[in-house]
Amino acid sequence: LELHPRGTYRLEIAMDYGLKRMVLGSTDFIELPKHEAEQLFSDKAHCLLGYILESKFDTVMQNYFEFEKCNLEISANRMIFGGHGYRELQQQRMLLSRRFVNAVSSCRTYLDQIDHETSAESPLPADTSTKISKTRNEQYDRLLGYRAMEAIRNWAIHRGDPITAMNGGYTRVETQHAITGTAGVLSAFCVYPEIDVDELKRRGGFKKSVLEELEEVAPPDRPGDPPGRIDARVLLREYIDGLNEVHKCLREICSDGLKESEIRIQGAIKRFEQAYPNSKTIGLSVIERNPDKTVPRHEALFTDVIELRHELVRRNSCRTNIVKSFVTGSTLQSKYGYTILHK
Repeated sequence: LELHPRGTYRLEIAMDYGLKRMVLGSTDFIELPKHEAEQLFSDKAHCLLGYILESKFDTVMQNYFEFEKCNLEISANRMIFGGHGYRELQQQRMLLSRRFVNAVSSCRTYLDQIDHETSAESPLPADTSTKISKTRNEQYDRLLGYRAMEAIRNWAIHRGDPITAMNGGYTRVETQHAITGTAGVLSAFCVYPEIDVDELKRRGGFKKSVLEELEEVAPPDRPGDPPGRIDARVLLREYIDGLNEVHKCLREICSDGLKESEIRIQGAIKRFEQAYPNSKTIGLSVIERNPDKTVPRHEALFTDVIELRHELVRRNSCRTNIVKSFVTGSTLQSKYGYTILHK
């Protein structure tokens, strides 16, 4: 019983803390000191944040994958079924444009959300937001694709579809059979989306400094003509490479603290299993309990979130420079196919 400065009394209720299965009929309980329980509460929040950050980046990569897959599917369609009429070509362009806009929008959403998740209220180190901002600025300054995609995303919201054309078809590749040495010709099919730089300029509202850079890399077809078009895939791949560096920085900041939190949660689960070998751990929680046995606060402890985070890290840890990579259905590298005679 504590005397309040105004002369009234405040009753302090003695809480107890521990590990308990929050399921009907279970009485298994391991008492914990308050500081250990509070640490487990914090560890659960930390692990959940780690999973949330990885899932946000996974959304970026899945949307980007859908764009690339759609592009390859259209190219394969052109190879197998041949040319199409205007209506079908426009449908393919609009589909590819939707995939492109979805990918770019998810990138921007990711950046906005990690700003929120690394704010002052976050369990991450206090300088996390500063380090992430520095890395973002470095990638923005380093990569034209990063600058262009940021500007294109803003432009698309207010002006419209950034993908106004598709280009490509097939090119003839002179080859030589890997076994017989017989010379031959293969047809390489490729369809890709283009951004019309002159369209961005004419419609207005596009960031001037970035527009000037795009004009330099998309020169006119003939002197005196307006600026040409640029392959949207190249810009998006550079943007993804830049975001990958941002997320790598975020992972490095989180890694040590997350590892310790995961070890403590796994240790608490193991401790309960050793104390009650015949009991399951389904519903196991760290709890704060009143003297009347009611539980005003509890957090479930389980390893699924930890394992899923590790799975997302493995899946989205890019080992290649995406902007310098491409997927091909060519048989040129095949033991029974052809080797390139002339590039």
